[in-house]
Order: sequence, then C-alpha cells, then structure tokens
Amino acid sequence: MSKNLNELKYRELMYRFLASVFIEEVNKEMLDALLEMEFPKIEEPEVNYEQDLKAGYELLAEVIDQFRGKDEKETADMLEDLAADYAKTFLAAGDAAGKAAFPYESVYTGTDSQFGGSVQMNLNAEYAARGFSMREDMFKIMEDHIGLELNYMAELLKEQVEMIEAGEEKKADKLSKDMKKFFRRHISNWVNLFANDIYKYTQRDFYKAIARILLGFMEMEQKTILG
Repeated sequence: MSKNLNELKYRELMYRFLASVFIEEVNKEMLDALLEMEFPKIEEPEVNYEQDLKAGYELLAEVIDQFRGKDEKETADMLEDLAADYAKTFLAAGDAAGKAAFPYESVYTGTDSQFGGSVQMNLNAEYAARGFSMREDMFKIMEDHIGLELNYMAELLKEQVEMIEAGEEKKADKLSKDMKKFFRRHISNWVNLFANDIYKYTQRDFYKAIARILLGFMEMEQKTILG
C-alpha cells in the first residue's frame, strides 16, 4: 500500500511541476525552487519514456546549473531572456505569422484551431461539478490551458491519496475511472502534438527540456492510466 501511495504522490508532484512551468514564465521564486530540486537520475533507460525523462532531466539540470553563482543582475537578465522565449514559444510574441505552441487543448482538438468553444465549455462544467476552481494566479488563462488540465489531474491524485489513507478504497477506485476518462478525453489526445510544437518554436534549452520531460511523463501516464 505504501508503495502505491508513494507512486500516486510522485505523480501528483510531476503534474504540479509541469503545470507550473506552463502557467507562467519562470520567475525568481520558481527559479529558487528549481535550484533546490534534485532531479531523478535514470542510469539505464529500459523503455522509451525513460529515455525521454532521462534526457529531459539532464538537460534541465544543465540549464539550472547556469544560474548558480550569478549575481542579481545576471540572474534577472537570464530570467528576462527565458520570459521572452516563453512569450515567443507559447504566445507567438514577435512572430509575424502568429504561430506558436499555444497551450490550449481547443487549438489542437477543436474546429479550425480556434481557442475555447465547446472544449472550454465542457471543461468548465467538469471543473464546476467537482468543485475545482482556478487559483488567483490562473485567472488569466482559459479552462483548457495545459497548465490547468495538469493541475486538475494533480488535484484528483491528491484526493485519491486522501481516500486511500482514509480507507475509502471504493471511492478511490471510482476516482481512478474518472481520471482515466479525463486523461483520455482532455490530455492524451493532444499533449504529444503540443510537446512537439514546443520543440519547433522554442529557442532555449529550458523549454526543450520541459518538452522532453512532458513527453516522457505523459507516455508513462498513458501506460499507467490507460494500460
């Protein structure tokens, strides 16, 4: 049982981590947290998703190490550069054609690659039914933003852990089915395309690393949740 709980808690943390880097650009607070993180070491990858995770973790560690020993101005300049790349990669800032890895499900699964629509409305209804609401720092994004969807999965995993710890196994099993349905309908159907677009539009290794981690973790989740 403890092993299962640890796996659920690990998955929750991964969802929260990935959600945080997509919801907003890296700021000083996020950087400080990244500097304290110890990224998992995968010595000999046995499956594809482990190869992606290994490459992503190693590249991300290299990027974060570049911030160590920098003074306040150097750090601020480096963060400003990352913020500019975030705006270019996810918001099409400076792109005359207006193309980017827009972090919205509706762009990839809706009609005519438009924002919102029925995808957003369906998610709004689902979040409301479960009592899930956006944090104050999320008020500028729509319901189908990748960061919000990943954060929702983290909340479901947290809830499942609490159910198991309370001995409510049947409720936890029911929640697993709900997570499977949500993952299939709203994440697995577009996240790989999104990650590949990050590679296409980003100019910085930070987001290349994040894209690789996202690909690896989502493939792992595909096997865990959908089988």
